[in-house]
Amino acid sequence: MQPSTAPYFDLSYDQAYSTIVRSARKFIRKAQEIDAKGKIWESLLHDPVPMELPRLIFTANFRILNGHDYLQGHLHRIGVKENPNCPLCSTGEIMNFRHLTVCATLANTNLNILPPDNYYSKASLYSAIRREMVNTT
Repeated sequence: MQPSTAPYFDLSYDQAYSTIVRSARKFIRKAQEIDAKGKIWESLLHDPVPMELPRLIFTANFRILNGHDYLQGHLHRIGVKENPNCPLCSTGEIMNFRHLTVCATLANTNLNILPPDNYYSKASLYSAIRREMVNTT
């Protein structure tokens, strides 16, 4: 019987543990990238919402990024609403977060103070449209 020619590494427990954890993280990250490919929440892998934000701001931004925002488009997709069109304006556009930035109903609100890519402005816009939806139903 031929002796094994595999190299022998003298690793401490901590070194072995770190190597295994690093390999596992790489494997998990690769699996997540494969699963996210082409999905609406793919951007969360590369540009996640910072965990340090206040909970209300974090939640609004997370919902916006993953598409589970309870706006008309999402509610139609999951079978709760009959059509995905914005109930607040008559443009006939699908109500998703992109539509909120041009929705005529929000034109008179004072939400243009912060830059549109700011987490706080996105959360304010999301909250305003949710209030409008409650008031119209």
